[in-house]
Amino acid sequence: MNTTLLIKKGPHGTPPAPRWRGPYVPLLLDYDAENRTWSLITTVNMCEEWIALGRPNPPYIEFASRNGAPWQHVPLKDRFIGREANLLTDPSTEGEPDLVTPAYKREVNSRVAPMHRQIIPDRGPKQGNFCPLK
Repeated sequence: MNTTLLIKKGPHGTPPAPRWRGPYVPLLLDYDAENRTWSLITTVNMCEEWIALGRPNPPYIEFASRNGAPWQHVPLKDRFIGREANLLTDPSTEGEPDLVTPAYKREVNSRVAPMHRQIIPDRGPKQGNFCPLK
């Protein structure tokens, strides 16, 4: 199953992030104004996806778009470790409201594993992931 992330308007007059579509769960979207770069932190939904990626630890995949260019897979930057997810991490397959309030996002995200609520530095049962570590 693929997920699509479409941002129609960037904050404070910045250009919106390009459309992203992929098999991963989008968790965090960040804009670095100085470098005009969007970063998207995603994670896997299934153990098979994680294993196919080589079992990354921490279990996240970062994509970057500079100056509106297509998304590129890049190494996960340390500055994202510890950050809370700012996207809906368990969106409805039937769609979401046009305006998602912070309260609604908190309620939806409260149902997911810790590794989907925050960019955590490790992977394992305590983080809500039970994929084989070896």
